[in-house]
Amino acid sequence: MRAIFHRYAVPLGTLVVCIVGVALASPYAVSAYHLEAGGRALEQALGVTDLLEWWYLGPREVQDPQALQKAVAHLQQGDASSHALRLLGRAQVARGDVLAGIESLERFTALRPDNRLGHLELAAAYELADQRLHEMEYVRLLDALPGARLSAPDLDGEVAYRPGTWKSDYAYLTTFSLPPDYGEVPTLFLHAGSRVTYTVAPPQPAVLRFGMGLDPRSLGWGSDGATFEVFIDGRWVFLEHLTVEVAREGWEEWEVDLAEYAGQTVQLALATTPGPRWDVTADWAGWGQPQIDAPEAAAYRQEVRGRPWLAEWKKAGMTAQKFVTRGKEAQKSGKGEEAGVWYESAMRMKPEWEELYRLLAQTPTGDAIAVAYLKAGDPKALEKARKVRAGDLYVNYHLWKKAQRSGDLSSAAAYSETLTYFPLEAIHPSDERLLDYAAEVIPALLDEGLWDRDKILNVVSFLVWQHNGAASVKRLLEQMVERYPAEPDWAFYLAELHHRRGELDQAEAIYRQVLALDPNYAQAYLRIGMLYEARAEEETVR
Repeated sequence: MRAIFHRYAVPLGTLVVCIVGVALASPYAVSAYHLEAGGRALEQALGVTDLLEWWYLGPREVQDPQALQKAVAHLQQGDASSHALRLLGRAQVARGDVLAGIESLERFTALRPDNRLGHLELAAAYELADQRLHEMEYVRLLDALPGARLSAPDLDGEVAYRPGTWKSDYAYLTTFSLPPDYGEVPTLFLHAGSRVTYTVAPPQPAVLRFGMGLDPRSLGWGSDGATFEVFIDGRWVFLEHLTVEVAREGWEEWEVDLAEYAGQTVQLALATTPGPRWDVTADWAGWGQPQIDAPEAAAYRQEVRGRPWLAEWKKAGMTAQKFVTRGKEAQKSGKGEEAGVWYESAMRMKPEWEELYRLLAQTPTGDAIAVAYLKAGDPKALEKARKVRAGDLYVNYHLWKKAQRSGDLSSAAAYSETLTYFPLEAIHPSDERLLDYAAEVIPALLDEGLWDRDKILNVVSFLVWQHNGAASVKRLLEQMVERYPAEPDWAFYLAELHHRRGELDQAEAIYRQVLALDPNYAQAYLRIGMLYEARAEEETVR
């Protein structure tokens, strides 16, 4: 018996090593099991075997929701494998959890920075988040100002806002540069005693978001702060006092729940009133970027800030030319919809490339964009068109001119309609090249009668607020002043540009030119007063 025991006995050290080895290996074995099971469930859920396609075609329609839930459960337990994070991100996006999917894919690319496909999939998730964000932004109240009614101490009752001819020292569009980012934030200036009323219809549960701020120049003038109020159909729904001490810290971000008004048309009013002393001195209050959007829009906006998909494409080694090559290959194979997706990606990387518009026009996607422009009065069509930027305006204008020269009246009419209804938000570029295109085309649009003066003033004012450092914006304004020397608005915005650049002497000289053209131009008087105050403050500091 003892002999048999010795014959089959395992040395104690070897046994311990085996036990420890199994214990150490089991987490990886479990992870591998969940990875394999999750991958199979994901294939079943999406009805495809090639899980590498979705990064350029977009998330597939879910064929089996139960299999998708099973895939997510397995992959969450298999996170010891970086590959499981990739599949988990894809499954979460397919389930509609786009932000969770982005987080999983970001974790994967952090672990595997050399994996090109991971960067491409993350780019696809970012683009989807950007698309979702546009669907969640219901009303940008600064853009909707032309349809609103305002009252202020220097106005004769409640009046409609008219961009090109607006005259009020108490209520107007401007920008504030406040902490924490100190960027020029589009702002509705409402001095105490002023109110703006919009007619809005939130399509589903929504929130009103805005920042409360005071103009930094007014913080030392003895103000007791300002009070911000929101009314719905005359009913008070928000009241908050902003003290000077809090205002020094920067924007105070707030939101008001509008869920109970979903599907209704209501009168939404933003009002600024004095502080507790009921003293309006220096109550230079501003509503920063007020807008109505879905409750979850803020999280999406944070994710897509700075167009992060461009960085991911770059990490993956993708260029606009590579996207075009893939598109042409898909087109030759009869996959027109897939080709359109490739061309759209190329357009987002290089919108000034004219050939892309010709290629895109041959695909179903291109047809959809064309229809979107031609039916620009449809809000859904505007959403589709929004992602095409100033480069498209430039190309469409030159195609219109080319059609005119060749006598192709049908094409010329189509391009004319496209240009007439081109969405304003597409002309708000942050790229210097696109600003150059806009500066070249805008005067021509006015000369040709395709855009009216008020529409172009809206665009010009935005460019001055957001891109006053760009040489092309200065060039555009100088060109407009030269073309229309008797119209004070163009000179006023040129003076504003110099003012925002800190070129105070040039600004004052042009403000005085504005007053020579129109002695009643109240905002020019106000700006000159601001310049004197700024200089007096500098002298005091010295």
